[in-house]
Amino acid sequence: MLSIAICDDNTATTTAIENMLYKMGDAQNIRLNCDVFFDGSTLLQHICQGFCYDLIYLDIEMKNVNGISAARQIRKMDIPALIVYITCHEKYIKDLFSTEPIGFLDKPINEKDFYKVFETAYNRIRQRSGYFTFSYNKSYTKIPLKNICYFESDNRVVYVHTIKNTACSLSSSDKLKFYGKINDIEKGLSDHNTFIRIHQSYLINFDHIEYMSYTTVLMSNGKKLKISEDHRKNVQIQFCSLADLER
Repeated sequence: MLSIAICDDNTATTTAIENMLYKMGDAQNIRLNCDVFFDGSTLLQHICQGFCYDLIYLDIEMKNVNGISAARQIRKMDIPALIVYITCHEKYIKDLFSTEPIGFLDKPINEKDFYKVFETAYNRIRQRSGYFTFSYNKSYTKIPLKNICYFESDNRVVYVHTIKNTACSLSSSDKLKFYGKINDIEKGLSDHNTFIRIHQSYLINFDHIEYMSYTTVLMSNGKKLKISEDHRKNVQIQFCSLADLER
């Protein structure tokens, strides 16, 4: 799922961009979700609440917080979203490049130029690896795999335990849980061999193992997890294999 933010104070422009994105998504079988904002401050508030975007279309001249100011704040938060500026004026060139945009679009937006910029951005996003994306309550969240200690399954709810937030109760932040099956997560992360299934309810990140015995494992967030009997042999094999790769 590609998460995209469109930020422009002109409704006609946001509608045009959204329509072109969904049209392209349907044609190329790209699953995407678009959120529309009409000023930079609202976009920043949304991001601060935990919403992550792969791509942001950002108008330069807006009231309250303009596009350049919003982009600077996004970069300060170390968010890897790609930025495409709308209404590029020469007087802004120096400021624009300080925020590392991937493209520019002039108004009115030319469809051919739009597709070309999107293709560049999409190819860059596809080259990136190491993120886990999930949705909960119609919100999409993307977390770097390196920040995930382990996944925990409780019936139909999966909790994502990270190095920043280890809460696992139902009162946890919404962005750290979603409805799903841990079996599906394990299959989806099969290319990332650092994740080891130790229990019917646990899928752990090898990089966050502090100590492991035959029956338990201590994670870097201080949690001790049980290794189920039917997973012990495979856990030992995977652990030794990954340990050898680090030597």
